[in-house]
Amino acid sequence: MSFDWLTALLHPNKDDHSARGRRYGFQQNDTDNGDDEEGTKKKNSSSNHQDTNEKEHGRACRLTHKAKKKARHIISSVEFGDKSFGSRWMQDSFEVVALSHPVADHLIGLAVKTQTQALVRAIIVLANSFGQGFKVTAIQLVKAMLLLERFYRSLPKQVPSNEIKDRYIIDIGNHYFRYALVAYGWRGLAYLGLYGQLIRRSGGKSRSNRLAILNYLRVESGDLLGYEYGLREGAAFQPSYFVAVDRPKKSIVLSIRGTWSLYDAITDLVCYYVPWKGGLVHSGMLASAQWIFIHIVPQIFRYIHLHRQFLKGFVITGHSLGGGAASLLTMMVADELETLQKLADNPDFQLRCYSYAPVALVSYELACKYDQYIHSFIVQDDIVGRLSYGTALKLKELILDTISAYEALGGMAKVVTNSKSRKLCYDLIDKCRALIFKSTSEAPPVVRQNKREIYNDQVH
Repeated sequence: MSFDWLTALLHPNKDDHSARGRRYGFQQNDTDNGDDEEGTKKKNSSSNHQDTNEKEHGRACRLTHKAKKKARHIISSVEFGDKSFGSRWMQDSFEVVALSHPVADHLIGLAVKTQTQALVRAIIVLANSFGQGFKVTAIQLVKAMLLLERFYRSLPKQVPSNEIKDRYIIDIGNHYFRYALVAYGWRGLAYLGLYGQLIRRSGGKSRSNRLAILNYLRVESGDLLGYEYGLREGAAFQPSYFVAVDRPKKSIVLSIRGTWSLYDAITDLVCYYVPWKGGLVHSGMLASAQWIFIHIVPQIFRYIHLHRQFLKGFVITGHSLGGGAASLLTMMVADELETLQKLADNPDFQLRCYSYAPVALVSYELACKYDQYIHSFIVQDDIVGRLSYGTALKLKELILDTISAYEALGGMAKVVTNSKSRKLCYDLIDKCRALIFKSTSEAPPVVRQNKREIYNDQVH
């Protein structure tokens, strides 16, 4: 195995950041929340050098702003809907928490950073919502969970999807997984074992997300068009990402980072449902996808138009939170596919999403509507792809029914030791489960990933 890419990463060439992406309106922000070595160097440099850097930065900003203005109206529906519902919900909900727990909220604010306080508030909001009507003791809860685990183990294991016989989807999925992985930047790649050890031995010289992307994917500097990794003010619902040209596949790729920062965790926790396109979606993911659609996608459309003779496809990818945002963003872009194909001067221009370990985020109708564009790769027993606000509430109902069942049959000990009582208890749980999941009540429904799912142990 060749480690040339690793050597290149640890001993990078001292080339300047490419201005190519800025010419098309893309941001290039590699600041890593306190690890901005270039910023430190600037502070220690002479005043003349600082003035030069400030002028160059000003020119780059003007260049980016001018290009963004050109791309602003390239999508007719770019000014769609309510663009601030996520932030407004967060502000309103957090005010409720601050009013209901003023002393605790104030003490937390004194002890932690602003983004940590926001995360704690989000957890409190979610816990309050989930805990309504959930009056059980810790012992009852543990007993019910143990009994439910035994019940599910007794069920026959079902194959969740058809066998995958087309190897192409596995090969292309493996190819774009590298893009989804490197969206986590150099810190995320440090979890690759030996790579992480070597990067730590380098004394921090390679702590650059830009260089990590360039060398891990082996793309030219000019083909990394845009990236944002700095902790932006009010950065909830604004995930980090990068945009690059995949020359072997003749595609432009947008890769969205998964959960990494505290603001990313807030996006995960803002999981109540909102109506969208005739279905229901995870509100935090929708806010993130909407932000990218408004601020990033117009520049991508313009770049595709200006390079239409070369580019044949637009790929959106991501892992975890990034996979969920990528899926919703793909749905938005799919509604503009006719516009995109006209800009590309190609009726066969392809739109594809490769989503890895995505959260459950849309209702069944929406999943079916857009399944031709989205491929979801999910590890067989990964809970993330099945967990949603609706499934959590249904689990709460099932726990309460399980407690009622084993107490009505003489207690947990009798159910565990007596086969007849155990069978009767399992039958009751199964009936309750069927009623819960077939219920047409006002309880939040289960949301899911895109319909076209690919499981890791089904390849033949």
